[in-house]
Amino acid sequence: MELDIKNADILVELLVAKRCAAYGAVVSVEAHRKPSPFALVEMLRRDLSEEVFLHFKGAIFGNFAPIRIEHKDE
Repeated sequence: MELDIKNADILVELLVAKRCAAYGAVVSVEAHRKPSPFALVEMLRRDLSEEVFLHFKGAIFGNFAPIRIEHKDE
């Protein structure tokens, strides 16, 4: 997922949640910057996590989908 990671974590988390909400109910999003930027997205159900995983080419762990974030100036 490409977005401006110079923003505060809360804004990054809100942007990720907004994009993932297209695939269903988002329970939580945690932005992590190290060792490399990613967001840990928790969806309401596993099948929703799978949709997010498939679209953003991440991974899946139960209801969680870690998604790599790449910087893009907005």
